[in-house]
Amino acid sequence: MRAVIVAAGVLCCLWSPESQARGVVATPVQLGLVGQPGATVSDVILVASPREEQNSIRVALADFVKDEDGRARPPVPGDNLRSCSPWLTIDKTEFTTPERGRVELRVTARIPPDATGTYWAVVELQALPPPRGPERGMAVAIVPSVAVPVVVSVAGTENRVVSLAGPVEVSVLEGAVEASVLVENSGNAAVILTGAFALEQQAGNTGDAVEVASGDVSPVTSLPGSRLRVKAKVPWSGSLDGLSAHAYLRYGPGPAEGLTASLALAGLPAVPASPRSDPPAGVTPNAPGGLAPPAPTPPAKPAPPDGSPQR
Repeated sequence: MRAVIVAAGVLCCLWSPESQARGVVATPVQLGLVGQPGATVSDVILVASPREEQNSIRVALADFVKDEDGRARPPVPGDNLRSCSPWLTIDKTEFTTPERGRVELRVTARIPPDATGTYWAVVELQALPPPRGPERGMAVAIVPSVAVPVVVSVAGTENRVVSLAGPVEVSVLEGAVEASVLVENSGNAAVILTGAFALEQQAGNTGDAVEVASGDVSPVTSLPGSRLRVKAKVPWSGSLDGLSAHAYLRYGPGPAEGLTASLALAGLPAVPASPRSDPPAGVTPNAPGGLAPPAPTPPAKPAPPDGSPQR
């Protein structure tokens, strides 16, 4: 059996402790701001040099959307873009980081009175190349940059509507199966998706499912008006006959804010053993980067949101 947990509160750092490129280090990797309609809220991004050297930094605001694989890209006509960039101001557009220490970059959002749900933009930090010397000829400058998403949530106006947009899909790897499912956010609020995929088999004639292996989902942000493929690798080797892959996801603390789906694995080829030293089947590995919070002793499997019998 598998229980999953959900992160509560402000949407915050999900992927790593800090964002870094050569010449730029910024933390947090995602800035979450929460305020009432009509309020002004702010917080800081800490910017530093990765080595003991000064760096000239240029700052700009931009818009972005995410594709189904979670990759950020510039918006194009037809995208669902809930941009907060017109609301945002930054207290510096150019500055120099010290050899040691960090510079505070304050980001302020003035939320319109009629705003509802979640809006987003990105703060781009670009390390400028040093001035060119008197040498002649062509020069090529590599300009490192870091993008810090800013997610603004309008308190008390969120409407979380999240559903599955497709079945569980499974591919066979070496020493594991990769399970995924497409999730659609049709509400007006960003949510943090957490959970796990599990391989289960029927226990005798009771009809109960017994978990034989599982893999955690690294917490990911689902933006409103978008689809996101959530995936995890489940360690396994050998036959998949008699097994099913189950998805258990949470997007909020409420009892109905969960998603479940399953897929029978009959007919898939056996999973070849991995040449690497992987955990044995039945042992849940840490999420990539060790970012998922530790789960307590699992209670009973969560019920489907609509109250229907579990599959």
